[in-house]
Amino acid sequence: MKFRYIALPALLTAMLVLPVSAQDGGEDKIVAVVNGQEIRASDVQLAFDALPEQYSSSPIENLYEPLINQIIDRKLVSSLAREQGLDKEDKIIQQRIYAEESLLRDTYLLQLIDDAATEEVMQAAYQRRIKGIEPTEEVHARHILVKTEEEAIAVKTRADAGEDFGELAGELSTGPSGPRGGDLGFFLKEQMVPPFAETAFALEVGGISDPVKTDFGWHVIKLEDRRIKGPPPFAELESTLKSEVARAAVNTELERLRTSAKIELLYNMAAPAEPATPPAE
Repeated sequence: MKFRYIALPALLTAMLVLPVSAQDGGEDKIVAVVNGQEIRASDVQLAFDALPEQYSSSPIENLYEPLINQIIDRKLVSSLAREQGLDKEDKIIQQRIYAEESLLRDTYLLQLIDDAATEEVMQAAYQRRIKGIEPTEEVHARHILVKTEEEAIAVKTRADAGEDFGELAGELSTGPSGPRGGDLGFFLKEQMVPPFAETAFALEVGGISDPVKTDFGWHVIKLEDRRIKGPPPFAELESTLKSEVARAAVNTELERLRTSAKIELLYNMAAPAEPATPPAE
């Protein structure tokens, strides 16, 4: 059975937010001392990295003082708990072992991912991804959507007379793109319903179509531009490719470890059988 490491996204995120002090090898300054226990800059960085996203998006300098105070409080309370022997309780020991194993696992796998995601491997994965992707044409168009053919003819007349198409769309279009001047951006032919797509792709740049009917109503279309769309650039796919390379590396390593290990599963996940219902009297 293939084993899948389900926490890989968290690993990839952690790889991006490792404490600066642990990465750059700079001086780890002492920022406070509590009853002889040193608090270093790296401790503050760790506390900062553990904050919820809405706080960690702020610069660490803005939170430095409250983070130090948080660490001071933690050290004071934990020291008192040790004096009372709480660190010897089974549940504390069990959680400490669990936390240590989790940290060792993540650190090992992060290094594994870093070693696996070389430039050569990433470029090879990119070439495999884009292989067979043929260049396709896409167009950039605006449209004005109205309910009746008569309204569409009136729109066409005003547009041909030189009125600004975007302003007409803002005034008249009932479609969701109306407030932005009817702008649909670039799209492929297969992304639109056939009557609309055929009309849009047949236009010359700057051309305005005759009214065309779809299930949504009547459209007048203006073609803004056309271009050939090639494969997506490497930068656009880099994050996805790295996740795939990382997942493959982690799965391979975990399967290797499981194959070479002696593992005994001593539990039965099968649901207990329902007790038989006695026959009715």
